[in-house]
Amino acid sequence: MEFLKPIVELFFTLLEVIKRRREVGDFISHVKTAWRLKPLRRNLQRRLRRKYGAEFFIVNTQADLYRRIARVLLATIRASLAHDAESGPQGRPVRVGIVCGPMVYKTAHELMRSPLVRQSKKYLHLVFVAMNRAAESKEFKFSANYLVELLASAFPESKSVAYTANPYDVEAVNSHRQSVDILLCSIGSYNSGPPGYLQIWLDQLNKSSRRSLRLPGQSIGDFCLVPIDASGRSLLDALPAQDVFNCIDPYPRFAALSDLKGKQYSVILPINIERPSEPAVSRSAQHGKLTGKEAVAQTVLQSGIVSTCVLERHLATSLANAVGDYVVETVSKHQSGKPMRLCKALHFSKGNEGQGPYVYDPQRRLDAVCPTDSSLASATWSLTTIPEIIISESQQELVRYDFDRGSGWVSFCVDAGREVDFHVGTM
Repeated sequence: MEFLKPIVELFFTLLEVIKRRREVGDFISHVKTAWRLKPLRRNLQRRLRRKYGAEFFIVNTQADLYRRIARVLLATIRASLAHDAESGPQGRPVRVGIVCGPMVYKTAHELMRSPLVRQSKKYLHLVFVAMNRAAESKEFKFSANYLVELLASAFPESKSVAYTANPYDVEAVNSHRQSVDILLCSIGSYNSGPPGYLQIWLDQLNKSSRRSLRLPGQSIGDFCLVPIDASGRSLLDALPAQDVFNCIDPYPRFAALSDLKGKQYSVILPINIERPSEPAVSRSAQHGKLTGKEAVAQTVLQSGIVSTCVLERHLATSLANAVGDYVVETVSKHQSGKPMRLCKALHFSKGNEGQGPYVYDPQRRLDAVCPTDSSLASATWSLTTIPEIIISESQQELVRYDFDRGSGWVSFCVDAGREVDFHVGTM
């Protein structure tokens, strides 16, 4: 019956299009696009699933993003409620942790309009929990405290736990936050786009207290309002503790993202590449460029804590094609005796590096995802003259290579049947 799923999905897509679009020309164009992209989307989903171990949903537009997040959240809530149904009317509540942001605000409005929510008349055991105290002064509607109330209004007879009292009962707050079954999380990037909440908060704090606090230089973004570096370590201790607690009090807390692995809750990670309040960037303008979310998205996904990820195609393609911290655009042709292939690549944090990095690709793994360029020349076998090496895939030759540190021993195949061990990166 697996082969029927794409047909059923296409059928419901057509029904939505008919409802939402009045012009026949737009309808036909949408159907053609959906039909053409379905095989590509399924292939991307498979590659991302193999790479990161999570379930992926790939969308084409902002509107599709909010609708898909709403569907994923609703399905996860229903599955959790059904799992606990046997406990009866006095049973354990199902708690959904909410972080913050305009994306959740838009998703809440999708759920409020959705007839699927109303198919279950009661959500007595459903509780939405604010995971922090953060609120931008001009955009309180994007705060966790407001969003839990908004989501509770979408689900009949559900409850919310919002913390607006100051001071509040820390033990009571944490008892709810530590018991969530579903975490609808968020990530922020410091590489591009408008400033995120943490940067806005620091700017306001500096202005009011005449300080010059900055996010740590190694920060690549934040997970649930906790700044992290490229290895997934928390950098929260670099900020003034009392100010963080009084203004943000983010949760979950962790020393490294890997500490959250194995927790008994489902982590839903939707990734928006542009804020809804900002003008949309055309897809043609984005072509060949990075979204700014690649570095932090890859770090969070590599930690293994994400159950389900919803993201747009542009970012999905970059992550699927990523080699280390690079998106390889073109690569030199494979040449016998020259295992190092020169490539043109975009670095997640630095942007366009142009020609320079070499990729070790003995099994020609990149040939399926990027074009070759005859103007680029493969390197001869002199590792001491190669400034930087990136490695195309974790295979047997990389068992002693530490991807978190970006260094280690690699068993390079120099010719048929002969391997030579080299150390890559700092000792």
